[in-house]
Amino acid sequence: MSELKKQKTGKKILLNLLYIGLTIGVIVVIGFLDPSVTDFFSAIGSLRIGWVIAAAGACLINFLFEGIAVHNIMRFVHPDFSLGKSIKNGIIGIYYSALTPFSSGGQPVQVVYMKKDGVSVGTSTSVFCIKFVIFECVICLFFVLSLLFRGVAFFKSNAGVLPLTCIGFAANALITGVVLLAMVKQGPLLKCCTRIIWFLNKIHLVKHPEKAVITLSNTLEDYHKSASVFKHDIKMFISTAVIIFIQMFAYFAVTFFIYKAFGLTGYNLFEIIALQSFLYLTVSFVPLPGASVASEGGFYLFFANVFPPELKFVTMILWRFFTYYANIIFGALFVLSDSIVNVFKASKESTEQAVQK
Repeated sequence: MSELKKQKTGKKILLNLLYIGLTIGVIVVIGFLDPSVTDFFSAIGSLRIGWVIAAAGACLINFLFEGIAVHNIMRFVHPDFSLGKSIKNGIIGIYYSALTPFSSGGQPVQVVYMKKDGVSVGTSTSVFCIKFVIFECVICLFFVLSLLFRGVAFFKSNAGVLPLTCIGFAANALITGVVLLAMVKQGPLLKCCTRIIWFLNKIHLVKHPEKAVITLSNTLEDYHKSASVFKHDIKMFISTAVIIFIQMFAYFAVTFFIYKAFGLTGYNLFEIIALQSFLYLTVSFVPLPGASVASEGGFYLFFANVFPPELKFVTMILWRFFTYYANIIFGALFVLSDSIVNVFKASKESTEQAVQK
């Protein structure tokens, strides 16, 4: 490994350690501020194991359906791409998204892994862009349904949260529009991005603007050609939307399973899913990995009347574990095991080649 690569790896490790320290610090601060933290272990001991298993099952559905959604789109442009590879790719995407601001690191890494599996960059980019559009449409659908079902009552008593939630909704809609524009008409987007690249060159953030523009133009062209396959395929859009809807329903339901694990009553599944969708949309564009700090604080705010004071801290910890830290732990183990398998495969192939020579 070169010295430059070692330095970059060291910086990444340092940033990840700082991030982990930040999130742990936030949890500790909230714990000290919350007098109910003294009842933490007794509260954990009172959990109903069946509902905890249900929460874990919902997390598993989130992982599996991420890959199934990828596979459902891939079968239209790359029929030979197996379901196993799609699920592997989905898990990798969830893991790297959890480690990066705005969940921005997942898709680029997924594109790299697909390239190793013989899928062109333009094709894989179009797949993930289309999946992103469908995902955002599903999230907006959750928001609209939740607004009709629970929103009026909630925002009447929490008026200060409404602007933040609306900003999250608007940001989702804007980004979805940009991706759709690239699918339908790439010219305006290329002009805009070209100007941005030259501006970044002026402030010394991009060294070779001409090369960057050519790369961008080729990628957009490849993306446009691949995306054109999907334009008139309504079945693919609907089937993928249904898969993602089930995935997000399970993800949002984790809070309800934790609620029931403590034997609480008064709120039904759909009411809690509605509140969870508001929270998700509000914090989704916080520029920290996993929307840290905002997620913890948002949980306290959105579920203030759902959980009793003595359970707020422990439920927040459990919710973050199942919906975020489990992604990092399971994803890290999966990526590590996949790397080890690849190393053994490469070693075996090199040994076989040496024997043949």
